[in-house]
This record gives sequence, C-alpha cells and structure tokens, in this order.
Amino acid sequence: MKRFESVTKSSLVLPPGSGTGRQGLRKCSTASCATMRWTLAKSKLCFSPAALKSLIQLEDQPQTQARQSSQSAKYVLQHGIEVLVIQGDMTKQYADALVNPANENLEHGGGLAAALSAAGGPQVQIESRNTVAQGGKIPVGSAVMTTSGSLKCKKLIHVVGPINGQVGGRERPLLEKGVQSALDLAETMNFKSIAIPCISSGLFGMPLRVCSEAIVTAVKTFGSQAGRSLTRIILIDSKADVVLALLDACDRLLKEGAAKSYEIAIK
Repeated sequence: MKRFESVTKSSLVLPPGSGTGRQGLRKCSTASCATMRWTLAKSKLCFSPAALKSLIQLEDQPQTQARQSSQSAKYVLQHGIEVLVIQGDMTKQYADALVNPANENLEHGGGLAAALSAAGGPQVQIESRNTVAQGGKIPVGSAVMTTSGSLKCKKLIHVVGPINGQVGGRERPLLEKGVQSALDLAETMNFKSIAIPCISSGLFGMPLRVCSEAIVTAVKTFGSQAGRSLTRIILIDSKADVVLALLDACDRLLKEGAAKSYEIAIK
C-alpha cells in the first residue's frame, strides 16, 4: 500500500491548470476536523513552479466554506455503520432499500415521490394502492415496504412524514419515528444499505433544520446498537442547501464517537 503525505497545518486550494486531476487527490479522515485537510499522493503530483507559487494556504476556514465545493462527507459511527451525506439523484441511487417520502394514501403524485414512482414504473403505484386498500391509510410516522420496480434497489420503503403545522407541534418526533421505522424495516430484511432523502422538507413544508436534525437523530439512535445488518446509511438530496443542512446536523449530532472523512473532486 502506498503511503501518502498528509497536509496537517493548513488546507491547500489547487489553482486552475495545476494538472493534478482526480488522481492527485485522496481522502483524509479524522475524529475532529476544524478545517478541510487534503492528503496528497507524492507520486501523483506534478506542479509547475508557477503553480506552486500560486497555492493558497487557508488557516482555520469554516467547514461550510470548504463544503461548498464538495457537498459530501462520510461519518463512521461507533459500531462501524457508515453514514454518507451526498448530493445526487435519488432515482439513480444504488442501495438495498430506497426511502420514499410518501403521503398517508401512498399516492405518489408530486415531488420526489412522483419521481421515484415514475422511475420504478407502474408497479410501484399499483402495489402502493393495494397496500392501502388492504390495510387502510398509513399513519404519519410509519413506514411500509413495496416493490421497487425498475429502481436500483431491492425494495422501496415508504415513510409518511408529517406535514408542517398539521400534527400539533409533533413534527420532529413523528419524523424521527418514521425514519426509525424505515431503518427497522431494512434491518428485518437483512439489508446492508439504505438511502434516505430529507423527508418532509419539500412539499410538506417542514424547516430544513428540523428535518435534518430529526433524521440524523434517528440514524444516531439506530447506530448506537451493535450487531446491525445495515452497514451503510446514505443521506441524499439533489439540492445543495438541503445537503448542507444534513452535513451540519451530522456535525452537531454525530460528533461524539464518529470519525469524519471529506472528499473533494477537482474538475
């Protein structure tokens, strides 16, 4: 295995034309990271004198500033579960289970629910309607599982999140309960991975901070128990501001006992 030199005193911003590309970039992982740190492979870097002179050292910059370039991070919980926060398209995400932010009727008519249903094909909506026909409306804070159709997962887990202002002030605990139910369902199926969007932050109108904290709290609670089959929990959204809210919640709520890793891609 190659050894890499770690830049520990400051972060480095590579200027345009430095010619490193992705091959010169590696991950760093620390339990507490006040600034973005890059680990660079010596054998892969080749700077011109002009490029070297234009390297800018950043001392103690806020994490949010560094993240504007990356929009991704990984946290490893105390029992080894990886929590990935990424910006991406949920309909194209690979995982054993994808979580759909659903309404109590499982009518996937708008937002991410409509996109997932369309990507999965007609069988997703058909089976969802059959589920409601057989068992009635799905209570807020509950989760049910259906076929995933053509999606890149084994099952689709529908979580009914709260609508802001319609649950008597119980938005956060109900959302935590819904996420916990989804994680428990995935666990009963012995799944290894699950992808979760920022439920209730879109059409249901809940504040981003409340949604992100509720989701991350449920993940933390789930990860506090050893022996889980799930080894990877992916928190994903296509919007940058939502991803930043999830990253901030992870920093605040997972900081104890979780190692963090950041990765930047230079284009």
